[in-house]
Amino acid sequence: YYCTPKILFSVSRNSFFPVPTVSSTVVHLDFDTPFPLRAENHTLFRKIVRGTFNTRRKTLRNGLKNVNVPHAELEKLPIDLDMRPEELTVHDFVTLSNSLSHLAPLILQTETEEPSE
Repeated sequence: YYCTPKILFSVSRNSFFPVPTVSSTVVHLDFDTPFPLRAENHTLFRKIVRGTFNTRRKTLRNGLKNVNVPHAELEKLPIDLDMRPEELTVHDFVTLSNSLSHLAPLILQTETEEPSE
């Protein structure tokens, strides 16, 4: 979201000692060219991404419940809620965040805040 990644080249596992069981790749992160689709509410976007990845092995539906998205709103979302957060693209997260922007005050309120009367 904050940059454009570009894979430069792969590095053989034989380049390391001891030889790892994984392959490596060198990636360039271009921070001058951020992701073209922007979130309407940056704070909401970050809370949704962090909140759903906190329950990464669970479905998106469970992760969104943990960030105070009302159950009635879940069914209106344009994303498959049975997916896991790691299956979503950056575009999916921005779309999700923008779809919930009208609920930002509810989602972003913290447990320590006093309810207004």
